[in-house]
Amino acid sequence: MGGDKLTLLLFFVGTGIAGVMGALSTVGARQRILWGISVVCFVAALAYWRFATADSAALAFWTLWSLVPLVAVTMCLLVVGDREPRKPPTKPEKAKPTLNPALTADYFYGIAKGGTALEAKRKLAEFRNQLARMSGQVVNISESHDRIDVKLLSVSALQGSEQYNWITMYFRMDQADALSVVKPGDWIEFTGQVEHGGTEGWCLMNCEFVGRAEPPTPPRRRRIRVEKGS
Repeated sequence: MGGDKLTLLLFFVGTGIAGVMGALSTVGARQRILWGISVVCFVAALAYWRFATADSAALAFWTLWSLVPLVAVTMCLLVVGDREPRKPPTKPEKAKPTLNPALTADYFYGIAKGGTALEAKRKLAEFRNQLARMSGQVVNISESHDRIDVKLLSVSALQGSEQYNWITMYFRMDQADALSVVKPGDWIEFTGQVEHGGTEGWCLMNCEFVGRAEPPTPPRRRRIRVEKGS
């Protein structure tokens, strides 16, 4: 092979090599275009080589026709390969509840007992993203399938002093180890998020054990002065 035939063959081969070299030194859409040009040039060089050596246009045509699937698949890979799978939209993280020292058991009792259940539910929902800190005397602790139920007395003065007038607070399961050493009659301090319902019309959910607490100091009795008669 020589003359114009060799020149044309070398043109296809040289262009393909140049395309490969250019594709290796760039990125993005330009890289994909250069890879495509290289593949087309090498296929054309092979078909032309078959034509030039055998002097048969039919052989060159069938060579080119047999390589069409290879060209098509390569082009599809170049177009699709740069597309990353669509990532699911990231959900915005919920703001962590913050401690509100003004939220007390007395305040929640006033809401739950001072109106209808619908009114109490809507008012208590306003504080769902806030934490309340309380203390109480343990009556019993039990484990459910997804939480720890703690029955407490003396959480509020409005609760009453009867033995069975307890209120249930619901602790997270990761608090089980800390609560397993607490006995009936112990005082504990904890935080949680208020929710409508429960035994008293309200309760704290997702509670976290803060620690043991001291029982409230009983009020001092006032001494009555007795005046002695003369």
